[in-house]
Amino acid sequence: MSHAQQRVAATRAREFWPVPLFTLLTWVVAGLLLALQPMLPLDPGLLMLPQFGPAVAAVVVTVLLRRGRRPAAGPASMRWLRPTRDVLVRCVTGAGLVVAVLGLSLGVLALAGRPVHLTDAGQLAGPWWLLVVLQWVGACGEELGWRVFLQRRLEAGRSPVAAAVVVGVLWGAWHVQYLRFGAAFMTAFMVMTVAVSVILAVLVSGAGTGTLLVAGTLHCLINLGTLGVLDIEGGDVAGMTALAGCSTAVAVAVALAVAGHRVRRTEAVR
Repeated sequence: MSHAQQRVAATRAREFWPVPLFTLLTWVVAGLLLALQPMLPLDPGLLMLPQFGPAVAAVVVTVLLRRGRRPAAGPASMRWLRPTRDVLVRCVTGAGLVVAVLGLSLGVLALAGRPVHLTDAGQLAGPWWLLVVLQWVGACGEELGWRVFLQRRLEAGRSPVAAAVVVGVLWGAWHVQYLRFGAAFMTAFMVMTVAVSVILAVLVSGAGTGTLLVAGTLHCLINLGTLGVLDIEGGDVAGMTALAGCSTAVAVAVALAVAGHRVRRTEAVR
């Protein structure tokens, strides 16, 4: 192997190893946090500690990547939560897409003769405002790893959509607890995570330091929406299937709209 080929191989190795290391650390740290959860006075219905597994893994891998390099502001810096006008527009757009996905899902279930599942406020583990805050914190804990670190890492040399599919598969497989509901539920869940991952990738593309705020907010809205109107945590296969199908339809529409916009912009430049 020539010197040039060796350098190319070394570069590819440096670009590859952070992804499996991040994935492994995410699983290990999440498992440790799951074991720690019962020892703390924190109701899992409000916040699941394993949600911070991706954040811890991202920080560890980022530190390893920067060894010997000039120090720079890390992903945990508050600049990742800066609410600029562009970020707020992306958040509002994401909220609209979540409403569209949930509305379509409820419509599909209604056509199938399924009654709407509405979670009683009395069934919540705490006051609604505390649930919203902690759910947002937990969603940001996940997104610091999945979108801020992994999505941006995989986009090097790939399209955002292609990277999003990989992230969606890893993200979905990480929710191994849903295997208890059977293969059909888990398959539908992973289809949903891939679709949502594509939507998130489009929304955070070019968001820069606003990536965490946009992704965390949309992730939180999805969690709250499914908690309120779909019995996902109860293992409702029909509800999960409807959510997966409608998420995919919206993801395809969003991806096609963005692709069409880019084509029109390219033609306008010509």
